[in-house]
Amino acid sequence: KIKSPEIVKEGSPCNLVATSEGQIERMEVYKGSACVSEGDAVIRGQILISGATVNEAGGTDVSEADGKVFAKTKRKLVERVKLRQLSASDDGKPVKKYKVNIFEKEIPLNPWVKTDEEYRTESFSNEMNFFGIKFPLIFNTEVCFHQKCEEKFLNIEEASKILESKIAQKEENEIGEIKILSKNVNNYEEDNDFVCEATYNCLENIAKKQNVSE
Repeated sequence: KIKSPEIVKEGSPCNLVATSEGQIERMEVYKGSACVSEGDAVIRGQILISGATVNEAGGTDVSEADGKVFAKTKRKLVERVKLRQLSASDDGKPVKKYKVNIFEKEIPLNPWVKTDEEYRTESFSNEMNFFGIKFPLIFNTEVCFHQKCEEKFLNIEEASKILESKIAQKEENEIGEIKILSKNVNNYEEDNDFVCEATYNCLENIAKKQNVSE
């Protein structure tokens, strides 16, 4: 089950915590007190800017923390493709099977027609309806297509192009507009897979608001 992100109401007491581990590059503190300094290494969930401040009486006030904390982070994306691939396509004329359902009991109308796991099936149903009156009678048609399986082997160049496209799409979805400082790509074979492992050094704002526990 995916946990829903915590919603912090505008103006409510909160801290800014790290969304990932990294090394602090620079900070912009708008509200609250900085708990880390430039050059510090931080871990995910660590408080970066606290909403707690010391008042003139020496007590502690808890309010909304706000700011940006830019850090150097590392990210890794991995994609893989099978070098040995199987594809199936229809061959020959389709075979049709007819069945009728009466009071939830299924009766084959042409039981002599046989198919096996080499067939792909599409099913269609028609309910009997006369002048708006429904009858407990359903006609089912199964159209079965015999499948021809073909084996194909990708060469390294073909696999590399596929993985390059997959990594580019993943990079767009998961890294997006985050600044990439450097990128290293490593391709290798693993069993029947060809694997692309891309590692990134990034610069990003890792500060996220988190409600102050009561």
